[in-house]
Amino acid sequence: MKRGFRSWRYRTVGLFLLMVAVLTGCSETSGAADNPNVAAGMQAIAERDYQAALASFEAALAEGENERLTARGRGIAYIGMTDYSSAIACLEEYLTYSNGMINGMDYDVNFYLAVAYSRSEEYAKAAQVYNAILALQPGNMDALYLRGNVRLLMGEYEAALKDFEEVIALEPDNYDRYIWRKR
Repeated sequence: MKRGFRSWRYRTVGLFLLMVAVLTGCSETSGAADNPNVAAGMQAIAERDYQAALASFEAALAEGENERLTARGRGIAYIGMTDYSSAIACLEEYLTYSNGMINGMDYDVNFYLAVAYSRSEEYAKAAQVYNAILALQPGNMDALYLRGNVRLLMGEYEAALKDFEEVIALEPDNYDRYIWRKR
């Protein structure tokens, strides 16, 4: 019995270490040294110069920089320019480059994708994106709250109310959640 417990304990520790190695080793970064045009494009987005950002991302593509990061940046720039169909195309392109290992940036891109769908009044598609996020991160209060907003815009009042009540129950002191605004 003691030997079985020790074996189980070693397997559990080993599995935990493997998960930590995978989760920390597979993160995607936008290192300026490796992707200088992508970094310049993201800086232009921060300055709300979306035309300059797109020019930087085109240069990034021409110079063989990270295609995923370039697609993400282009999608964000197009959202800033209110060109939601182009944003959707770029953000979906980002997702096609996935290696199957989901990281924080994948969630980030899905939130941007849902925003682009919502702003182009494709509320059902936005809700599907939030559903996908919640399937992988059931406790993601932002996704739950935003899905409630989208459901409200779709006229699904009972489903929206359920989302809002769950968010309020889990975050009773977050008063921003009590105020609904059309985004």
